[in-house]
Amino acid sequence: VFATVDVPDGAVRMWHHNFEKNRIKYLQDSSICCMTVAKTSNDVQLVIGTTVGTIRVVRMSLISPSSKLRSSSLKRTGAINAHDGKITTLQASFEGSILLSSSHDGNILLWDLETHALKHSFNFGQAINVASFSPNSLYCAFSVSP
Repeated sequence: VFATVDVPDGAVRMWHHNFEKNRIKYLQDSSICCMTVAKTSNDVQLVIGTTVGTIRVVRMSLISPSSKLRSSSLKRTGAINAHDGKITTLQASFEGSILLSSSHDGNILLWDLETHALKHSFNFGQAINVASFSPNSLYCAFSVSP
């Protein structure tokens, strides 16, 4: 599944990997600023970050390549008030169990993708512009504003 956010209207649109007119518009919200698609052991999750620090999680039924992507296969599972500023990065770990979020509030947070529980938090006292896991997810690199 591929997902995009159209700027400036904030519409989230999703496609199946085959790109055959198999597109849905899931929601429209101008506060959406980043997102990622994460595959966990149980499902696929669309994780959406906002300019106000909220993380929204949408579970998608596992979709076979021959099936059509439908709005009915999506289930919003809630929102997490994660940060006190704009979310700048959302990234799932390589194995899909951890979500990394960073924000202009100076925090990098690590979340359990199955339970959405906060596992670790790191405060750097400066706005985080971007953060990323290493390919093996053992390390995190980030950039801060001066």
